[in-house]
Amino acid sequence: MGAYSGHGATELDSHANMAVAGFDCTVIATSGRYATVTPFSSNLPTMDMVEIGDVAIAYDDPISLQTYLLVMRNALLIPSMDHNLIPPFLLRMAGLHVDETPKHQLALPTVDNHSIYDSETGMRIHLKLKGIFSYFPTRALTPDEIDNWDTFPIVFVTPDGDAWDPHTSHFADNEEAMLDTNGLIVEHGIRPPNILFSEAELSQLYGEKVAWSRFNDVVDAVHASDDRIQGCPLTADEVVKLNAPNICVQLASLGVNYEPLCFATQATEYARVSHAAMALGSVSMDDAACDMFAPHASEVLATAFATIHAVSAGRSKGVSAEHLAKIWCIPHDDASRTLGVTTQSLRHDPDSSLSRNVGTNDRAVRYRKIKSFFFMDTLFVTAAAKSLRGNICAQLFVSDRGFVAFYPMKKQNEVYLALKQFAKEVGAPEVLVCDPHPAQIK
Repeated sequence: MGAYSGHGATELDSHANMAVAGFDCTVIATSGRYATVTPFSSNLPTMDMVEIGDVAIAYDDPISLQTYLLVMRNALLIPSMDHNLIPPFLLRMAGLHVDETPKHQLALPTVDNHSIYDSETGMRIHLKLKGIFSYFPTRALTPDEIDNWDTFPIVFVTPDGDAWDPHTSHFADNEEAMLDTNGLIVEHGIRPPNILFSEAELSQLYGEKVAWSRFNDVVDAVHASDDRIQGCPLTADEVVKLNAPNICVQLASLGVNYEPLCFATQATEYARVSHAAMALGSVSMDDAACDMFAPHASEVLATAFATIHAVSAGRSKGVSAEHLAKIWCIPHDDASRTLGVTTQSLRHDPDSSLSRNVGTNDRAVRYRKIKSFFFMDTLFVTAAAKSLRGNICAQLFVSDRGFVAFYPMKKQNEVYLALKQFAKEVGAPEVLVCDPHPAQIK
């Protein structure tokens, strides 16, 4: 029995930089990523290959009798722990209001003290104390809650992102920027509103006197209503007026971001320039004249992009430290260290999409990589022989270093099952040599 007598609990831990999920939780998904967990002292052993995943826990509010489903993303999965850990920093990053001061230590306590509050669902968790540690009771989800999860209020207690980097420096930079040299809070001035059209221009557009207060009232009404759609759809007449040439020109003069066609054209041009710079190994581009290419500029431009596309048409063969240092403008040593901790086993085409993150939860990188040559073949026994389990053959894997793996099979076309089991239990070799039998090459 642990510190909570076998009952699930979640502690607030300001010394942890990631959420930790213990045994009493429901695992939603695993990321295929692992982390090394270090204790508070370097004299203590570390935990290697701790898997990172997403979990869900249930919180039963004893006051409202409402059950809330709490989601922790990018948590360390350590089933040997009898409780969960979550840093208050992550709770605030998820948009929750956290007060860690116990009520009995305040002169004028309120219900807001020593609690976690979610303004969207109205959930308020009144924290308890175990010694001097703040915690709240949680548990794993029941089968009914798993099947009907969409009928319960869901609260993310960690940021809803595909990855979490606790070692990033921008948190410290943002905190430093809050104080000036005298130790006082930096006052940020209010930016003046960017008015696209004056009231006279709006009145001319609609053919009647129109004031900005009319639009402010509409926006306030939308925010006050239960409708989650922020804004009002334009009528067909308003779309025609907004696409008028004089209006488009005025929008484009304020900035390309206000006119969709200009924005798309400039984004496409930037993409072409970036594609050309990367293909040529260049990190900068300008309009300076070049005496070498000036006489033949038209011929060079005529074949430039055809040559670039020919250069970048082949399949990627990995990145060298020299190329990475040149493209990223980083020291060669940093580029070498970067390549030292990446496998490059799963490479993505950067032109395929503009998604914010490219996940690595793919089968190609789930298995251990074996830097060895393996040979495989099917071993048969006599036709009359059969094991008690019905096996009549086996798949044999032999490495160039003398390692042997043996997997019985009931029939020859089960080679792929033996290969899958070998990859899961042993790993994926760099080279696998087999004969051209259909069962082994399909």
